[in-house]
Amino acid sequence: MCWLQYLIPGAGTAADIPIQSLLAALILAAINGQASLRGMWLWARAHSDWLTRHLPFHRNRIPALETFRTLLCRLD
Repeated sequence: MCWLQYLIPGAGTAADIPIQSLLAALILAAINGQASLRGMWLWARAHSDWLTRHLPFHRNRIPALETFRTLLCRLD
């Protein structure tokens, strides 16, 4: 399977985060009633144990809110 990697500017190559994991977390949060980016991020943080067990995240933790914001701005 080919994983697209999302490199966070200025963080170096150690910060490769699969774009699919970020988008999946946002979609799951939206399905669960979150309408704002901050709400989606807070939902992801609250469910980080499950998300990091089932989705590949860098260092097995949910990225910062700014990482999600940067991703969405670059997709636009």
